[in-house]
Amino acid sequence: MTVKNAAGFAKARSEGMLSSPLKRGGFVHLSSARRAQGTSDGTTSASSIARDASIANRLYLQHGRHANSWAAAFDADLERWVDTDARGLVSFARYSPLSITMGFFDPLCSESDLDPVLGSFLADTDCSVFWKVSRGTAQCLAARGWCITPYGIEHEVFLPLELGGSRRRNLRREIASARRSGLVVEQVEAAEPGAPIWDELAQVTRRWLLSRTQRHEIRRATRRTPHRHEAHCTKVVCRSAATGHVRGWAAFDHIYDQGRLAGVGLNAVRWDSAKAGTTNGIASLLAAEGAKLVRMVHGHDDATPFVLSLGESPFGIPSGESSMQCSALRASLPLQALFALIRKYGEPLYAVRGLDTWKRKWRAESAFAPTGPGKEVHEEVQITYIATKHELPLLEVGATLALVLGKG
Repeated sequence: MTVKNAAGFAKARSEGMLSSPLKRGGFVHLSSARRAQGTSDGTTSASSIARDASIANRLYLQHGRHANSWAAAFDADLERWVDTDARGLVSFARYSPLSITMGFFDPLCSESDLDPVLGSFLADTDCSVFWKVSRGTAQCLAARGWCITPYGIEHEVFLPLELGGSRRRNLRREIASARRSGLVVEQVEAAEPGAPIWDELAQVTRRWLLSRTQRHEIRRATRRTPHRHEAHCTKVVCRSAATGHVRGWAAFDHIYDQGRLAGVGLNAVRWDSAKAGTTNGIASLLAAEGAKLVRMVHGHDDATPFVLSLGESPFGIPSGESSMQCSALRASLPLQALFALIRKYGEPLYAVRGLDTWKRKWRAESAFAPTGPGKEVHEEVQITYIATKHELPLLEVGATLALVLGKG
């Protein structure tokens, strides 16, 4: 990297627009038309680096309305493609041994530009699979003949969170238990790299990973949250009021709509599993109090809608919950069968049922649509999908496992 390029990268990174070293000569993987605008030696000029970072930031602030929008714009493990007119951004990753290109999450663009942006991306790449997209993106891909397989149920709640009554009784008890144990939640103020707080967070993460079957963090499918300050992300810690020791921490990616902060997505929650007694309560306390802190810091009042996205319950969609939304979409039957097997037998490797149980305690409006006492209908359930170009996506499954579970 030349001195000039390095200066441009440093400037963009200092403004919170970059989170990873340059890839393929620039922050974004340019479309063929924009790639031609590079320098004569095949590198990317400092001005184009800053411009590309600015484009990603602008599209995120305007269209970052999904919980995974931060990852789509800034995750260091992903590459980016931007169309010629800078209308939209698509995040992706390649698995070269199988020659598979995999798209991740919904494109950052307006609803009216979604179909043309996806069309340009598919024409410019050999992408054959998309990970965790919403219904709008799924429909655009289905119109191109892709298979659309239900993956998970999104859980979103609105703040201020109502904990009274019987609806969220179990959640209320967990949070109260953690509070009685003398735990308090506070925001991590912006700190320089190497500050003691980041070492404390790293220690909690290490102990948390030791309690997991897979003792390294998943990549790309959910972003690896670094122990440092990040733009458009708020980190909170849970401390013992008596000793000051950090017992857990959480990170909230900001959700934007037309430049307005509209909510947060819980992208990471870690706790010290070696400490007995309040493990579940710590996670619930961090999620509830952390989102409340973000909302207060940014000056949202009770009249302004503010969403807390808890993410999805993966692999867990009973046929009744998906049939109403998916009747017009052709699913990959082999992929459906694989998801069912993971749901049934994969608990030791991935806590599918544990995640689902915890998230359902929140009684999210996006997961249930109650119509009367003891009755629930599912037309309003928010489902995420895996989209595959082929009905039997053997290579895509192999590439996904390598990209998501592989170390690096």
